[in-house]
Amino acid sequence: MHETHTGDLGLDVLAVRRCVVRQRHLEPIPPRWLHCRVMAESARKSVVRLTGRWRIAEMSGWDRDAIDLVEPGFIEFTGGTGRFGFVAVRGWLDCRPVERDGRLGVEFTWEGVDEGDQVSGRGWASLADDETIDGHLFFHNGDDSSFRAKPFTADDRAEG
Repeated sequence: MHETHTGDLGLDVLAVRRCVVRQRHLEPIPPRWLHCRVMAESARKSVVRLTGRWRIAEMSGWDRDAIDLVEPGFIEFTGGTGRFGFVAVRGWLDCRPVERDGRLGVEFTWEGVDEGDQVSGRGWASLADDETIDGHLFFHNGDDSSFRAKPFTADDRAEG
């Protein structure tokens, strides 16, 4: 609780400091927590729109046959976590919502296995449109690849 300090005009000095003069009247400056709340709400919406299983349609580092070597390549987001699989790589994600280039998305770190070897890395994914996400996967001290994915369908399950 702050002690009220009044100036010559009897105004609460701290209250005046929280205001700016605009068009000859005082308007309160929005508190910092309001900006954070708006950003958090936007971030939650990005996770909701990304939630689900996405079929990896293409990668810069591997062709389609390699991507689908063990099963149809996928990346899946479930709130703040997720997983992916392509070639002989399986990974589990720890996601954080972000906005990238004005698009809703997530950044993540991941841990997993590649043909039985422990691997880890980082990456990101963002909505290109309602039917596509673009992203990039990085292996710690190793390969990296951009990817494009679309919603997983029943036909994609049949391929695997």
